[in-house]
Amino acid sequence: MANHTLNIIDELLSREYGALVLRDYVGRNLIRGAIISSIVAWCLIGCYYGYFELKKLFVQEEKTTRVVYIDPTKLALPPSLSEQVVQQLKIAVPNVAPVVAIKPKAVKDEEVPDTVVVMTVQELASKIDEGRTAVAGAGSGEGTEVVVAPPVEEEYIPKPDEFIPTEKQPVPISTPAPEYPEMLRNAGITGTVIVQFLVKKNGDIGEVKVLKATPPNLGFEEAAIKAVKTWKMKPAISNGQPVAIWVTQPIRFKLQ
Repeated sequence: MANHTLNIIDELLSREYGALVLRDYVGRNLIRGAIISSIVAWCLIGCYYGYFELKKLFVQEEKTTRVVYIDPTKLALPPSLSEQVVQQLKIAVPNVAPVVAIKPKAVKDEEVPDTVVVMTVQELASKIDEGRTAVAGAGSGEGTEVVVAPPVEEEYIPKPDEFIPTEKQPVPISTPAPEYPEMLRNAGITGTVIVQFLVKKNGDIGEVKVLKATPPNLGFEEAAIKAVKTWKMKPAISNGQPVAIWVTQPIRFKLQ
């Protein structure tokens, strides 16, 4: 009985001592919790307002665009494409002495020819085949023979990379095959040479260039150039007239 009573007293004392410790612990941590909660709340408020302030500083506001509607029927006519603005050039007038009028000098009537014949271009052209054209000498009254040479028409030679519009491309007339180098034939070596050559207005072959040779520097290039220079072709036609043009052609050397 005595032991049971002691146990109850010990239990009550332990409960009373535990309540005091818990009360002291709760009091101290309640203050800490209040302080920490206040700090966290102020931090959240500061972050919230700071976000909008920073957004105002770094994010530009969208500018509003003013839309104006114009009646197209009230617009002026556009300028003509055919009109060209001619810029007036200022030309310096040289400081020269005024021209002195020359008085005409009278001549005798017998020195002036009765009629002066002026030949037209067509008449001069008809006389070219004859080789010579008689032109009346001015002031002497005697005929003078003047040799009229036919006009020299130079053929326009385009560049290799120049584009020439044509209605018809050159057509081969005579294209002898290149001579196969004997040493390469005996060795059983085949090859291909890509050449670029000029077809003149009369169909003759002008300059010949080698663009690529496979295999190179074995003698296929020389054989291809020699053969192409003997070719004869029908020239290209542009605006109904023959023109010179560059042509690219592969030449293959095969063993039969």
